Amino acid sequence: MHIDAIPWTTNWTYSEDLRKVYRYEPLVRAPLADWAGVSRTDVRMGLQELEPNAACPGHHPSAEIYVVSSGRARWTVGGQSFEATAGRVIPTPPDAFHRIENTGAERLRRLYFWWATGGGARQAP
Repeated sequence: MHIDAIPWTTNWTYSEDLRKVYRYEPLVRAPLADWAGVSRTDVRMGLQELEPNAACPGHHPSAEIYVVSSGRARWTVGGQSFEATAGRVIPTPPDAFHRIENTGAERLRRLYFWWATGGGARQAP
């Protein structure tokens, strides 16, 4: 499977403004990714894109790991903010406030790996 074969989507619960600047490709998340390799519903993985000058507001309590593949962002995890560029790995502990702002001139692209703390899939983004 090639990454271009997986449709991009957004979350209907996001504001209309956020849906215009943010999208993701689920790679592991039944049924969106339709891949039998991971049957758990409390694990997610995929690609996310954020347009220049846009931000994802602080969100959900689940743990995540992000890997920036292109672009530049101002990242906040807990009370710390820092610059993140391609190659940066950002672990986000459970219940840590986290926010992402694209500060570069190109789309910010990142890989995410999410798991529901304690296996509770209802915490999904």
